[in-house]
Amino acid sequence: MFRKLLVSSLLMVSASASLAGVQTFTTENIGGIDNFVYPNLDVSGISGIDIRLESTQVPGSPETQNVIKRVEFKLPNANNVIATNLVKSTTSPDSYRKIINSPWVFKKLLVEIKGYEISEGQNIEYRVMVVENHSSNNVLEEAAGQTVISGNAVLVDKTRNKVVDVTRATVAGKRVTLKLLDRIKNDKAQVEAVWMGHGTKTLLIDAPAYNATAKSIKLQTAGDDNAVEVVVVDSFGSEQTHFSPSLKQLLEAAFGPIPQ
Repeated sequence: MFRKLLVSSLLMVSASASLAGVQTFTTENIGGIDNFVYPNLDVSGISGIDIRLESTQVPGSPETQNVIKRVEFKLPNANNVIATNLVKSTTSPDSYRKIINSPWVFKKLLVEIKGYEISEGQNIEYRVMVVENHSSNNVLEEAAGQTVISGNAVLVDKTRNKVVDVTRATVAGKRVTLKLLDRIKNDKAQVEAVWMGHGTKTLLIDAPAYNATAKSIKLQTAGDDNAVEVVVVDSFGSEQTHFSPSLKQLLEAAFGPIPQ
């Protein structure tokens, strides 16, 4: 009996772990204000902000919770600022904070990232502040001090996709290899199409499903065309099937008119 319970528990842990997602972002359109609070400390001109976001499923719920595992502010004229395991604020749900030992002349810094949603194309606000005073009972919420760096930026998703299934077809006399990618992006399944003589493009298939990942891709003959079937799996393990009636239309949308 104990062994069965142990095996069951391990399976549950394994299932939960498989639901964890990792996304990496860089930024563009960085705007900000640099405050010179110490002689010879030049924190102007942030060249980039890199963010690593991890999400796990809330036990017993289809909802996920996000943690900013790492953020790095890249500074051309000073040591980069790096913070890990930013904690979501209890008073401001769109805010992630962490107090770190300063890489500069100050004892401590507060790093803060604010964003309604940490995803592709979304705007975030950022702030790095010298911690001058804080509450020993509620450090992150009560921390205060002078702002050193602040501004906003637009997130660019740099997460690497995994290929979960592959199928092939022939269109206009040329071989097409279709690679289904694991991530559903903006309610669309992503299919990398490698078309001989034409190059490589990403095809998008409508696949609205909450917190889902792609599982498989199949082709069904439809006259001189193929219908595309994509199966996705949501966080409860339920499968949903989505169709695109025409592979040729998908290819034309990505590559342009199909040669006759």
